[in-house]
This record gives sequence, structure tokens and C-alpha cells, in this order.
Amino acid sequence: TGVRAEYSMLADDFQGAIEVTVAGFFTTQHSFRTSTGYWGKLTFPAFSDQATFCREDGVDLVMRKMHWMGTAHELLIGKIKCASADRAGLLKRDILIDYDGRRYRFEPEGALKGGWYLTDEVGTRLLDIRPCGMFRQGAILNITGTMEGNLVIFVYYMFHVRGQEEAAAVAATTAASAN
Repeated sequence: TGVRAEYSMLADDFQGAIEVTVAGFFTTQHSFRTSTGYWGKLTFPAFSDQATFCREDGVDLVMRKMHWMGTAHELLIGKIKCASADRAGLLKRDILIDYDGRRYRFEPEGALKGGWYLTDEVGTRLLDIRPCGMFRQGAILNITGTMEGNLVIFVYYMFHVRGQEEAAAVAATTAASAN
């Protein structure tokens, strides 16, 4: 397919676990490590609606919010749009992801759990993402199916962005109820 043919380094199928460690305060760098070594770094600049994943081969994946008021995001490699993601509905937490002609659903584990999981079009679970813990930033990505690396990075990006959005909503609600 188009994404696989043009950008093969992270488009290769991948299975296993990935540990993501986070450094930084305003601008954060999320380093991806597998059992075979360093995979790349996703940078979220402070006060920006986009992030960039720097690959070992020099190609950058750019993930960004499509409109400042909306909830839609996209993955770009160069000028080519490879994926898009948006909430499934106005009051829904799950996210629909279109990647390389296929549709995926990214859902939270439950109301009180921090984990999320990705399923394919038929409901097969492909990826679990679990936060490292209360006092440690980062996550463990457990790939239970076979996935393309570019999709793994984009799904993690959505995990991080949704976490920020939900934390901001909780803070706003708390501040409003305190007044």
C-alpha cells in the first residue's frame, strides 16, 4: 500500500513491547525503546498543536491537530497525509483512526483505568497502552498483533494528547467547582 511502499523503515510489521520514557517539563521528549534498542523520539513542543517523531533514517513523522477548535488529528510524512483520527462522537472517549485505507478503534479500558487499547476493523485487539504509574511519566506499549511502526507512533501520540485533554478538563471542572 502507499504508506508501506514509500516509507518502509517504520512501516515494517512489528510485534512485542515498547517502553516510552518521558523527559522535559514544557517541551517533552518521549523516547521509544524496544528489546532490540532505541526506536526514535517523539517531541511535543510547548504551546504547540503538533509533535514530531524523529526516525533513525532522518525522516520525520509529523502529527498535528487539524483545527484549533476540533478534535481531529493527522499524521504526515513529508507532505503526505498517512492517517487521521477523531473522536467517535461528541460525548464519546473512543477514537476512530483511519490509517492506510483501514479503520481502527482506540478505546479506554474503563472510566477509572488509565490504559487504552487499539482494535482493528473486526475487533481484534492489536495494542495495549498502560501508563508507567502515578509518579512516573511514560508508558508501556504491548503490541499483541502485528502492526506497522508508523501506526504505533500515531496511536501513542493520540494516547498522550487525549491524556492532556482529559487532564485539562478535570482541572477546569475542579477550578469551576471551587468558585
